[in-house]
Amino acid sequence: MKDREFIIENLFNAWSWNDIIDESTALIFCQEELDVPLEYIDGLQCHHQSIKLVLCRDKTYRGEDWYVNLIRHAS
Repeated sequence: MKDREFIIENLFNAWSWNDIIDESTALIFCQEELDVPLEYIDGLQCHHQSIKLVLCRDKTYRGEDWYVNLIRHAS
């Protein structure tokens, strides 16, 4: 299910890739800046200047504002 996986390559709100030092800071970015609720995050990986975010299998979030925002910011 590809619509659960998102690659974040562009940071915003004064975040830079120097701020993303590990998965825990990437998680903070996803929660604070993208408003992704923790209960919907199934996995997260940091790569060179990108974050791979995997959401849990749940169709209820598809109409939520944070999900629409995530689609806009992900590649």
